[in-house]
Amino acid sequence: MFGSEILDIVIGKAFIFLLLSLLCSAVKEAFEAWTKNRASDLENGIRMLLHDPDGSALANRLYNHPLVYGLFQGEYESGEIKENGNYQRGSNLPSYIPTMPFALALMDIIAPNVSTPSAAPTDASNTAGVAPSGYC
Repeated sequence: MFGSEILDIVIGKAFIFLLLSLLCSAVKEAFEAWTKNRASDLENGIRMLLHDPDGSALANRLYNHPLVYGLFQGEYESGEIKENGNYQRGSNLPSYIPTMPFALALMDIIAPNVSTPSAAPTDASNTAGVAPSGYC
């Protein structure tokens, strides 16, 4: 093809390795989707992080928070983990929770009515550009 047998062999081997790696990745992802290991590991990690081994307190509130609840179908049940700490096949919990919904849900659970103050309050009578009293 390119006039060099060595180059043709190198390109052929690279193509075979690429196909083999894609096949292995697809098989591994199919196995992970079937066994739900990532969802189980995520829930176990969240339970350990929140010091909630049975999943009935903070972990339950986190999974039932609207920001996280929309990531999976059904409801979170704390007794869902079966023998050897894994889920039954067919569990519906997410295998990944994005950082922002996780952090916002956790902050909402821990401090539900705390609001962040704005940078500086606006004052309609302050038109000269002078900072309001108490601000520098």
